[in-house]
Amino acid sequence: MNVLAWQVTIVGILAATVCCTSLLGDDGSVSTLVNTLHVFACALWLGTSAWASGFQGVIMLQVLPRHAFGVAQGAVFPALFLYADLCTGIAMATFLYQHPPATLVTSNDWIQASVLASALACALVNSAWLVPQSIRLMVACHKIEKDAGLGQAVGDPDRSKLKGNARYQSLRKSFLVYHIISQLTAALSCVCMAYRVAHLASKFASI
Repeated sequence: MNVLAWQVTIVGILAATVCCTSLLGDDGSVSTLVNTLHVFACALWLGTSAWASGFQGVIMLQVLPRHAFGVAQGAVFPALFLYADLCTGIAMATFLYQHPPATLVTSNDWIQASVLASALACALVNSAWLVPQSIRLMVACHKIEKDAGLGQAVGDPDRSKLKGNARYQSLRKSFLVYHIISQLTAALSCVCMAYRVAHLASKFASI
């Protein structure tokens, strides 16, 4: 399933959830299942995001040659953000099941809905646009670096020999812009999920 088909599926699930909330009764077992799915989705994406950003990338960067690291990240990131689409989509859908739009009356209801919608939007933008563009630009940069004999060692290479290569400098600048925006967007999605998990935890009488 390509990225567009995957995202259409996520949006379709959300639309179906909104339509079905008015047709389904308030069954205790269903509510428990929905609540469990919601908590799992929030926690899974929060944990996966923290691991991928805070540990996996740092470890691979320290032990893999730079181009090998890029190839690995180029394989991991698309899967990571499709997984983010799934988790944030489930979190949004289960929230809408328990809180149909017509029942969102308090400011806190709207804040929680906005937080989850922001997490989902960040994931969709990353998987549909930012990550594919970053990978495309990275591959182009790596080709030029490889032709110049760079990128086979661990760590950042000495790019002094490519200072006069205008195409490389333009590609690298564009890559850095997309990569930084992608990382900030992923961080925002993670922060949104952390806020949601903290809100859920505040409702516990005890652990």
